[in-house]
Amino acid sequence: MNRKRDTLIMYRKMLSRLIILALIPLGVFLSDYIFSIKTYKEIRSLYTSSSKEIIQDETSPYKDDNQISHQLSDKGQRKPYESPIDFTGLSAINSDVIGWISCCEEKIDYPIVLGTDNDFYLTHDFKKDKARSGCIFAQADTKDAFNQPVTVIYGHNMKDFSMFHQLLSYKNEEYFLDNRNFQIYSPNEEINYNIFSVIVEDYENIPCLVGNLLSSDLENSVDLLKEMSLYDTNVDVDETDQIVMLVTCENSGIDNRLVVCGVKQKKD
Repeated sequence: MNRKRDTLIMYRKMLSRLIILALIPLGVFLSDYIFSIKTYKEIRSLYTSSSKEIIQDETSPYKDDNQISHQLSDKGQRKPYESPIDFTGLSAINSDVIGWISCCEEKIDYPIVLGTDNDFYLTHDFKKDKARSGCIFAQADTKDAFNQPVTVIYGHNMKDFSMFHQLLSYKNEEYFLDNRNFQIYSPNEEINYNIFSVIVEDYENIPCLVGNLLSSDLENSVDLLKEMSLYDTNVDVDETDQIVMLVTCENSGIDNRLVVCGVKQKKD
């Protein structure tokens, strides 16, 4: 009787240890998610303004009178663009910052960085701490973000619905009809983009798509993007337009990517 009881106790102890060992990586996994959510929530709180009342400081390293968009004051005088994003503050944390994206009813609301390669920000957040969520980042060979013919921006499709996960909603045409645009704030202007194509494509083909857009045959490349779209968006694009491609993982294939393509709205 005692032997059976001792055996039962031993099995219970072994089971408890196995459960603990199984829970340790789960705890690490969850704590990483929580830390990432906290980090970006803090950044939004400190460096963005929904009232758009943050005015760029005169000493901002981004200030350039030849590039900053202007608007008229009540007295008819031109005044500097007033950004809702404190890029001076963000740059003090990470000098790689180049913009801020707001998309999907602000479910996507993050800073954009430009690193020296396409690997670092896959595993590091905006503060350059190790994080599964990584950071939203532009392709490393970008020369003039948001002003060149095509700017490619990457972000993870996270299981906690953060980063670029919400882009998957664009697989549904009805969602697109209610959310046709996204915004990118640069230090010098607020840019509105009209979504003209939503593509699901194997990752190996993405560089080819981008390369074609950067070639001299831009018009035909844009036509191809529209043909590849999951549905017709009825948005016109020509060879003089500037395009942003938002790229994230998509799970219907082994190595698929969802690509949301937006064309920069022309100013009046």
